[in-house]
Amino acid sequence: HSLRAAVSDYMVSAALPLLAAWVHAFGGFQHRDDTVPCYDVVYQLAMYDRLLGENTEDDRKSRVDQKKYIPIVTTSAADFAAVFPNLAAGGNGFSCGYTQAWVAEVFESLEGVYPFWTAGAQGDNVSPNTASGYAEYRTADEVRGLFAQYQDSDDTQLFYIYHGGLADHVLLIEQVAGRRGYRVYQSYNSVYSLRAWLSDAQTLADLEPYWSEDASTGDIVRNENLAAVMNGALAALSAGAWSFENPPTSAELVSALGPVGAAFGAFLDVWSTQAVDKETIMQSLLDSKLKYGGGQVIPADQFMAGYVASFGELVEWYAEHGPAGHSAEIVTQRIFDIWTDLYGSPNPQVAPGAPFNLVAMLNAMLSGGSIDPDVRYFMQARVVTVPADRLAMCKANGDTIMESVKRAEGSTMPMRRAA
Repeated sequence: HSLRAAVSDYMVSAALPLLAAWVHAFGGFQHRDDTVPCYDVVYQLAMYDRLLGENTEDDRKSRVDQKKYIPIVTTSAADFAAVFPNLAAGGNGFSCGYTQAWVAEVFESLEGVYPFWTAGAQGDNVSPNTASGYAEYRTADEVRGLFAQYQDSDDTQLFYIYHGGLADHVLLIEQVAGRRGYRVYQSYNSVYSLRAWLSDAQTLADLEPYWSEDASTGDIVRNENLAAVMNGALAALSAGAWSFENPPTSAELVSALGPVGAAFGAFLDVWSTQAVDKETIMQSLLDSKLKYGGGQVIPADQFMAGYVASFGELVEWYAEHGPAGHSAEIVTQRIFDIWTDLYGSPNPQVAPGAPFNLVAMLNAMLSGGSIDPDVRYFMQARVVTVPADRLAMCKANGDTIMESVKRAEGSTMPMRRAA
């Protein structure tokens, strides 16, 4: 009774949507001959990536935050799992960590991820959370070793990847059973959904149906969140006179900010386009997904020589130049481009030609404070082995997620499937 009452109280306090009928677009999960069953489940659930994502108005409605809260009122993995079919999916925006969480749930089940969430999941974004199985990797050799140590395994391996502190991106990499290769699952906060990433699109024209001028409905959208932050900073520096539409000159920035002004100008040159220009956003995604997305299984040799080598180079540069107290090292074009190549959108905290700690410096100036000496960059990763008998549960795990989707009320998610 106490468990039921606690869960009821939680649902009321979170103001979860009323239970409502939802017509599933596919009439049940369908198998594609060219995919393994678990991928097929993820592929078909990907159209609900926004609904399974973050809630920018009330985070208690998101599936990730429910996974954080529910362990407080449950005492076992079984009780934890039993709650979720009764909770409506309440997300209103796709975001990388939220995508990672529900995709992992398809592979591992709610019972399987319960220990991860009770141990604090990804942690505090200040340092690696070793309690939940993460370890830190700082060099290219360490990153290569992370993947190399599992290359001879015939089981499915899930690599939870987390860039934290002075950078922010989260993704899931699957080493496909039978040593077939690797598959990358990711979305990008306020830019593109997992549905767009897994789509079969080969050209910009193919991606066009995923684009929307309305950031609340599309699978690829302008980064209005970043644009709003940038416009807010510009307005604060100019008593409301500057914006993306009315940008300051280099001389005006130097006058307002001193030596930091020129660096901020370089930042604006990149992001006044990258955040809002449709063609730039679409091209960045397309170039990355053609190499690593679309649900393709990347052969091991190709993955290690290409993806892992670039990933390791990126981590090593960030770790070296993102210590506690930060670094004013200039971000190179190559490092900026590697991030975009791997993740389909640039890191919004940096720009080529600008200091690595520029955003931290600007935040300190605007707030009248100082750079937080404790915040640093770190990359943490954890690996979960999914044996064959657990893979057989992917469809059932997907059905559990669909129960929450069916309980959603008034979703504007387009009910269509990629060609």
